[in-house]
Amino acid sequence: MQAQLTANSEEKLRRRLSTISNLPSPPLVFTQITKVINDPKSSVKDVAAIMSEDAAMSAKVLRLSNSAFYGARSEITGIRQAILVLGLEAVKSLVLSSSVFDMFKSQKLDTDFQEAFWRHSLATALAGRMLIKQHRSLSCYDPEVAFSAGLLHDIGKLIICCFMPEDHKRIKQQLQEQRLADYQAEESVIGYAHTLIGRMLAQNWKLPASIQEAIEFHHSPVAPGGEDSTYSCVIHVADYLARLTFEKKLPEIEGWSYLLPEIREYLGLTTEVTDALSHRLLEEYSCSSTFIQMALSA
Repeated sequence: MQAQLTANSEEKLRRRLSTISNLPSPPLVFTQITKVINDPKSSVKDVAAIMSEDAAMSAKVLRLSNSAFYGARSEITGIRQAILVLGLEAVKSLVLSSSVFDMFKSQKLDTDFQEAFWRHSLATALAGRMLIKQHRSLSCYDPEVAFSAGLLHDIGKLIICCFMPEDHKRIKQQLQEQRLADYQAEESVIGYAHTLIGRMLAQNWKLPASIQEAIEFHHSPVAPGGEDSTYSCVIHVADYLARLTFEKKLPEIEGWSYLLPEIREYLGLTTEVTDALSHRLLEEYSCSSTFIQMALSA
């Protein structure tokens, strides 16, 4: 398990991130939409009005809305229709997805790493969404929140790659030379793990606490209980499923073959169940080519 930050080391990390002058921040439309959606008095008309002010974002959201992933029965031609057909949270997750892709589009360092990063992040997002939609005990949770949390769970790794390139190289070298988990190599080189960097970024972006918690604790969640801890558990399992499905051979050092017993029990994760979920994830991933294209062309 990765170590928790002390007050001093957290301040050190905060100062380090503050020195990155071009650290990405979400576009105004995302901030505005988040504020409006979180207001119980807001309406579909309010969200559509904000989206209409950003033609490029609206076009991307419509493109994603019409992708095979959402399987709309007829073509969605406007933002208002997208909200009515897919729901407010789905549109919000689409805005977040396209925003994040755009925020990193100018970063061309270690492109092989970035391609693998986006593919794994998307697979984890799909797995998180799938788990909540298919598991009866999770039916009160929002699959779109899980999708967003899964997409962003490793965002700290991308910050290290794009904005701390020398540290990124040293971390990769340590991983090649020693039998370490990613977060162990990160802590050795820079003093903190990608999970903590990601959580701090999510705080700066004013993302919901449930997403912040899932980013920080997806390697070491507590047993399901409160809303925030449940999303952490879901992304813990989703990350495992993404690796199981697309990497096949899971490194023991990461502990991926040892999901927390209480989480395995809570979700009934037998070998047969994880195999079935893995097969379903392959099907979901095959319908997500539009997301992949947007991520990799960003």
